[in-house]
Amino acid sequence: MKTFIKNYMKAVGVVCACMAAFPACTDMMETDSTTVGFEEDNRLDSPNDSLYSVLGILSQVQRLGDRYVLLGELRGDLMEATEDAKVDIQEISNFKVSSDNEYASFYDYYNIINNCNYAIAKMDTNIVFYEDKVMIPEYAQIKVIRAWTYWQLALAAGKVSWIEEPVLSLEAALKEYPQKGLEDLAQLLIDDLTPYIGVRALDYGTIDNFDSRKMFLPVDMVLGDLYLFLGRYAEAATAYYRLIDKRKLTLTSSYGNYWTNTARTGGSAAWISAYVNTGSNELLSSLVYSSRPDAYHPQLVRWSYNEVPSIVPTTSFVDWMSRVSHYYAAENTTRIQGFFTGDLRGLFEFSNGTTSSVSYTTDGLGDYKGTLIDKFYSLSTSGGVEDPENEALGGLRYVRNLPVYRTSQVYLRLAEAINRYGRPATAWHTA
Repeated sequence: MKTFIKNYMKAVGVVCACMAAFPACTDMMETDSTTVGFEEDNRLDSPNDSLYSVLGILSQVQRLGDRYVLLGELRGDLMEATEDAKVDIQEISNFKVSSDNEYASFYDYYNIINNCNYAIAKMDTNIVFYEDKVMIPEYAQIKVIRAWTYWQLALAAGKVSWIEEPVLSLEAALKEYPQKGLEDLAQLLIDDLTPYIGVRALDYGTIDNFDSRKMFLPVDMVLGDLYLFLGRYAEAATAYYRLIDKRKLTLTSSYGNYWTNTARTGGSAAWISAYVNTGSNELLSSLVYSSRPDAYHPQLVRWSYNEVPSIVPTTSFVDWMSRVSHYYAAENTTRIQGFFTGDLRGLFEFSNGTTSSVSYTTDGLGDYKGTLIDKFYSLSTSGGVEDPENEALGGLRYVRNLPVYRTSQVYLRLAEAINRYGRPATAWHTA
């Protein structure tokens, strides 16, 4: 880790690589800019500066999308690499990652962290407009982004180099930075975020046809996850509940998949509808990408929904989902009317044997007859052009947003925190 951060910072040199010329709102999803600026040229002393600081940093966070999914789901035994996957993906799936693995590179994480450090150091939070410190909401969100990025890095690497100041010189690049493990890092991040509980959430309206409120990370969600990791369950539950209460988050039947009758001839795929609907209250935060098909996007559709897939659901996961039991009760009744098997978040299997996919499909695609992940395809939009790497789809499909936090996750983690705190009955009602 020390060798890596030194080499990375040498490459940065005295240049702050992102915070110099922030994009206009309509271009914030673009990550192609080669413009750089020097430390003395930049002071973040106006509301516009703070706005573009946040959007500029978010354009860098985009780069974490593929590995956020790969490192989470491959190592979590939810999916596995096929023999057609490139070596880097197979290595992650086999838990044998080489030093030059593309998705084990920490460059992008430290790049985001350094840009956050630069904005935090340069932002004047004392500017007042009508008695309101107008820079604080952006300042707080940048701290949340830095904390989330640090935590993702730590989960992948085990230890991180703790750097609080922007690295803008060769001398700073050559310093020995303290190494922090997961527990120490979690406490540092909690201490850093706690002062910003209750700060106004950001809302810039619609940007590139996307609700900007869903681009940002709730401080209470990140705090709750950190408390949960440390086993401080009461504090975790408090953070999650505070988010639920402030945002008025509710779970209804519109967020669940269910049979509409005991004969299993019809069902409602409400969960996947809420999952892919960016306007749904189910979506709290996501990694957002440009509407332009020629801009940078994750490769998840190409990898998962293809005649030659690179990642597929694990057999054990599909088998387990098919054996899960659940009960059926007609709406507005309290009496259970039937018990069935099969988790409907995977797929629907109707009484006549036909299936309808949700997170995965067992019907294959084109010449491929195995099980495929199709939730990323469900999230995708058409690019209106051909895609030679995925011809079976008849055209380019790309993901515009990857959900990071959803309402159902908040409730699920609240239930976990309450249960671990020793209140299982309360947790049951919460879940």
